[in-house]
This record gives sequence, structure tokens and C-alpha cells, in this order.
Amino acid sequence: METIDLIGYLATAFGSTHLIPEVIKAVRCRHLRDLSWIMLAFMLIGSFLWFTYGFMQKIAPLYVSAGINGVSTLTLIYLKNMFDRKDSLALSKVAETVKEPDKTRKD
Repeated sequence: METIDLIGYLATAFGSTHLIPEVIKAVRCRHLRDLSWIMLAFMLIGSFLWFTYGFMQKIAPLYVSAGINGVSTLTLIYLKNMFDRKDSLALSKVAETVKEPDKTRKD
């Protein structure tokens, strides 16, 4: 294996695992309020484009890394959707239990 290939695979190992701690944290904390939908969309589009480029150029470290990033991003999108729905349902239940203020009462 040439040095340049080794560098590529090392970059793949580090670059493709950077989202895994975020996925683990999301599962533990049960929320992803700090991640925006736009950022996740851009990450997914970028991963898809890098995967396509790497595959077409036959650059294995690039498309492997992009593929792992894409799967991690899809996992975050799934978790964010699931947790946002749960938060939304919880808020609607809280809103239902809160009584409307007495309009006849003067403060």
C-alpha cells in the first residue's frame, strides 16, 4: 500500500466517524433540538455528492467515507424526526391540561 493510500484510509477512518458520537449522544439524551433541519439536509446532500464523485473517480476512501457519513446523517435525521414528534406531542398534552385563565377575574 502506498503512503497516499494510507493517508486516504486514515482520513476515511477519522472523517467518517465524526458523527457517531453525535448519534450516541442523541440516543442517550433523547433530543436533537440543537441540530437544524437545514444543516442535516446540507450534510446529506454533501455526502451524496462526495459519494458520487468518489465512486465515479474510483477513489475508494472518498466514497467509503461519504457513504458512512450519509448513513450517520440519515440516522440523525430519523432520530430528530422521532424526537421532535415526541416533543410536539408532549407539548400538546401540556397545552390541553392547562386551563384557560378566568376572563371574569380582574388582576
